[in-house]
Amino acid sequence: MKKSAFIIGFTGTLLTGLIVKMPTINAEDAPLCVEGNNIAITASSGETYLTGNCTLNKDFNGNLVVGDNITATLNLNGKTITNNSGIALRNLGNLTIVGDGNVIGGSTNYTVQNQNTLRIEGGSYSTTAEIKTSSGPSLIANGWNLTSAIGATPAEKPAGSASYATLEIAGGEFNGGLNNIKNDENGILRISGGTFEDLVGQKNSVLHGGKSLEISGGDLKSRVYVQSMGVDKEKSLYVSGGNTSSIAFEYTAKNIDPEVYHDVRLTGGSLSVNLPSAVHYSNIEAHDFSGGSFTYAGSNDVPTLTVENIHLTGGFNVNNGDLTEVTLKNSTVSQFSCINKGSLDVIDVDATSGGYIKASNGVINIYDGQIGKSGKMITTTKNNHGTINIYDGFIYGTLTPTNGTINVFGGKFLENSEALATAVENGNAIAGTENKIIEIEIGGETWYYVGTREENKSITHEAGHQIDFEETPIETLGAAKLIVIPLTEEDLAPLQASIENLKTVYDIAVINDLGEVVPVSDNKLHIKLALAEEHQGFDHYSVVFIDAEGNPAETYTAEADEDNNLNFEVSHLSLYGIIAYNDPEEEPEEPTNPTEEPAEPSDNPTDKPEEKPEKTSDSEEETIVVIVDTEDTAVPNTAEKSAPTVPNTDGYNADTGSRTSTLLWALGFTAITIAGILAIIRKNIGKTC
Repeated sequence: MKKSAFIIGFTGTLLTGLIVKMPTINAEDAPLCVEGNNIAITASSGETYLTGNCTLNKDFNGNLVVGDNITATLNLNGKTITNNSGIALRNLGNLTIVGDGNVIGGSTNYTVQNQNTLRIEGGSYSTTAEIKTSSGPSLIANGWNLTSAIGATPAEKPAGSASYATLEIAGGEFNGGLNNIKNDENGILRISGGTFEDLVGQKNSVLHGGKSLEISGGDLKSRVYVQSMGVDKEKSLYVSGGNTSSIAFEYTAKNIDPEVYHDVRLTGGSLSVNLPSAVHYSNIEAHDFSGGSFTYAGSNDVPTLTVENIHLTGGFNVNNGDLTEVTLKNSTVSQFSCINKGSLDVIDVDATSGGYIKASNGVINIYDGQIGKSGKMITTTKNNHGTINIYDGFIYGTLTPTNGTINVFGGKFLENSEALATAVENGNAIAGTENKIIEIEIGGETWYYVGTREENKSITHEAGHQIDFEETPIETLGAAKLIVIPLTEEDLAPLQASIENLKTVYDIAVINDLGEVVPVSDNKLHIKLALAEEHQGFDHYSVVFIDAEGNPAETYTAEADEDNNLNFEVSHLSLYGIIAYNDPEEEPEEPTNPTEEPAEPSDNPTDKPEEKPEKTSDSEEETIVVIVDTEDTAVPNTAEKSAPTVPNTDGYNADTGSRTSTLLWALGFTAITIAGILAIIRKNIGKTC
């Protein structure tokens, strides 16, 4: 008993010392975390700090904080964290929230604030405040608060925080707040799951004014609102999945920073997009959009804007207050309009699923595409200032110039009318052309082509290729176009394997204004192809016609002129390959032995060089006389004789009888022998063997 009393007394003394030096342990009877988890400790400021992983063992009322340099997982475990006045949960470290449960904040502050790295996989997040006005806090904040003035610097971020606050939402339910999520300056937000409710008085599922926002999943029942202001000059919004009711952009004169650049890509999910009602939005080229509508309000600060590759279920609307020039190309929209000032150029656009095409004070130039819907108006309005100029394209709608002007310089029209005739007349007057309305058949339907029938004796390609029709000119709707398309490397390779010296193959055709191939056959065609640099300078050229099966069917002579054009004549157009090669190089004559001195003339005129005996038959062996230093005797040497026995060297393997090694040895032996032969020749000039 005395020993136990001593231990208890000693322990009490030790604990008394520790209590003085560390925050007080939570005073409630039950621990905050389930046994086996790291516990939470209470700081003197009243904040309760998690020191590590925690599975909640009971409800908690207060301010729970994960400090910097702490990595922890918080399992809500069906319990509730509540704070009726301050922030319920604040993360300065690396926190993951899992499990079912509730986190409830008050009416004057965020429910959750993340200033480092937070991942939410479960739980329900709400506030005690009933939001009915435009004021009030957001439910969850990510990043650091800034003042609204342009050029403001971030508030001092907590020690140990990363350069950017990163919030990942993979699950959970978010109910309440002026915004469900507020992605502040220096904030990176990724949403792949979760449900974001649209409550009375709530503005947005997400208010995005930070570094980047990526949405790949989740159900966002109110809009995503993108702000331009802030210190993050390069901002991005990527939507590839999920369900968003709408996406809008805020640009007002008081908060525009001309250096802000938005990289916006909307490629998936269920979207209703209003994008972007903007004063400044200059870097949008070649981005992808789908769903919703697009409204652009330009200014003199952004004189031009190009929008490509957008696919909208709604319309593309330019509402210019100033003379901004907008180009829409390679896109699909339901309809388009240009209101007030400025212009809209339309290039290769499908706008046949919606309603009107309208220019009201603004100017629309249509260069190509499928435009309008049958029975819908293509119209101009407002004080005779609205103008539509049609240069080409398939036009389905009804031309209706109401207090404005429509000019037609070309195109194909499904409907013929007095308005079309007037528009063509106006267009001709401006352009000085002789275009007419020509009735044609396209796909079993009657269309009205605006242009001329032209007789073509020669067609020139922009790359310098040309065709001359030397016998019968061809007639086309509008100016004929020469098409010269080289085969791809993949298609060319098998042809090169079967056709010697084949350099390239061109598919040559003529098309008209409808994009149709014009038959060109039974004619005398002089073709000039501009040779690519790698195909210039060969000694010989020819051209091979390749049939539909990919076989060489006929070869034609061809000649390259001084301008590196290949000229040839054929009777029809198809696949033609260029064959080019050089003459073989002549083999140089064998040089005489430079070490051999010329023989001195003999004093005896009867002396002649020894004549070699003629070979009497193919079977006879040719005898080679070898002069040896030590004897003036001729030794016959034939190919049938076995190799002489020689000392083994590094270059000769006697066991294997290597021919290469023997040759190397023989060359060495021959070099020595030749030296002796030359000496004997000099010594015995004038003598006979």
